[in-house]
Amino acid sequence: MTDFSSMYGGNSSKEETERGALKSSDVVDEFIRRIAVIENKLNRIALISEVQWEILKQVTSFTDEQLTDRIESLVQEKENNAKTKVTCPKCSQRTFEKNRKCIYCGMDLNVQKKVNPFDI
Repeated sequence: MTDFSSMYGGNSSKEETERGALKSSDVVDEFIRRIAVIENKLNRIALISEVQWEILKQVTSFTDEQLTDRIESLVQEKENNAKTKVTCPKCSQRTFEKNRKCIYCGMDLNVQKKVNPFDI
């Protein structure tokens, strides 16, 4: 049987390799835990959205189709805005409107436009 660590000049023992494998296993376990937390949060957000949808339909008498059309319209608007360029008031360079800061001089671009509370 070939000992690869000695073949390539490594001085790693079997115990060190096992400790490394345990550390890797711990990292994987932590990522699995974090994914589960994110999934739970996402499921809660989906449930809240569903409740808001139902309340909105009751209060406004909008249909599912009308609400869906409005969502699609907002998505399209966001996609179009992501492609729109603006001129920075500080350096006069053109940059994408979706950027929070000018990519050339760092000027805050949100000052000159209305900020949507749902924008990240």
